[in-house]
Amino acid sequence: MQSQTVIFSKLVRDFVRDSPVTVSSGCPVGGAVSLLAKSENLCVTVLNGAGAPIGITTVADVADRIDFQVDKLIQIDAVMTSPVAVIDADEYFYHAIARMRRRVIGSS
Repeated sequence: MQSQTVIFSKLVRDFVRDSPVTVSSGCPVGGAVSLLAKSENLCVTVLNGAGAPIGITTVADVADRIDFQVDKLIQIDAVMTSPVAVIDADEYFYHAIARMRRRVIGSS
């Protein structure tokens, strides 16, 4: 029974692997894709001028929304998903799972 209840004592930070890849709003998509290619991350978080997350662009977004013949200087804002849901690293992991389920995130 211990293995089934351990999740209730874990925090989000216990499951975070790497520092997120971030870009500023207005960044060219080509720049964001280059950052993704150099990292092991599957998404880039888009930040506003105050450094708060306002959107997210995933590898799937790039594949689904960008025609590779399009100008690589198109702004990241044109392909990001927004608004972005945020949870603090000190929250319990099961709270994150519950939020994702309520918002139907990651069910593709």
